[in-house]
Amino acid sequence: MTEHKAPAGAAVCAATRERLPELKEIPTLAEAGYPAVEASNWYGVLVPARTPKSVIDKLNGEIVRAVQLPEVKEAFLRQGYEASPSSPEQFGQLVRGDFEKWKKVVRASGMELE
Repeated sequence: MTEHKAPAGAAVCAATRERLPELKEIPTLAEAGYPAVEASNWYGVLVPARTPKSVIDKLNGEIVRAVQLPEVKEAFLRQGYEASPSSPEQFGQLVRGDFEKWKKVVRASGMELE
């Protein structure tokens, strides 16, 4: 078996579901044969429990508007992120899904939270 070594600092695979816009030539882990491995980070805004839906909707609308501004999109891209605003419901599904996914990983590893 031949061992292939990437140059220092070279990306081998992206751990995201889709190829990164600024690194289109780099395959995802799924494309490299590891479809179960996916880890990406996200940023979101959380509000206290029982915040009125009207306030959440207004805040979400303003955030969506802001992240669609060309200068904000460009700022995200320069940092390696792609802005993809969603609804409060979609964001809640993402948070719950990630919680369940990482809970399984932690349990399978045998780690214990302190």
